[in-house]
Amino acid sequence: MLVPIGQTTVTATTDRATVGEFTGDLVNGLLLLQITTLAPADMQSLAFGIVSFIDNDTGVRVLGDARYYPKAEPTVIALGYGDRASVDGVVIFEPRAFNLRWLEREGSGQYWSLAFEADTPAGVAEPAYTPSAFADGAIELEASAVLGTDGETYGQVNWYE
Repeated sequence: MLVPIGQTTVTATTDRATVGEFTGDLVNGLLLLQITTLAPADMQSLAFGIVSFIDNDTGVRVLGDARYYPKAEPTVIALGYGDRASVDGVVIFEPRAFNLRWLEREGSGQYWSLAFEADTPAGVAEPAYTPSAFADGAIELEASAVLGTDGETYGQVNWYE
């Protein structure tokens, strides 16, 4: 079951962006993250990013790092060593290897927007995060669980400044 973690927008000068919190079970000891490049569509070969998970209790990267290369289709990456059943912490994204063409872009082409979802065996009862939509915190969002007419639980996201 895919659970939304959050969205982030970075630029070539962003050091680190906090995507959102995740508390839940892992799949065979791995945190499987589906990452989608939302914009721009032509980010391939302009940059890549490092995805990590920082534990809330220790403040340490407990699941290692993985590289994400932007693609038109959603990509699944795995964090972890198979030695944990569940985690509680935040997913972070650090853009790297900036191509000069990205630095020279203007307007919306200078922003790289990504969406993150976690694959969990059982899902979560309620998303408990308020991640920033932009690395500088200019726009925020709140998520809460809502019960759909079909009886399933969905996430409702509210944007605000």
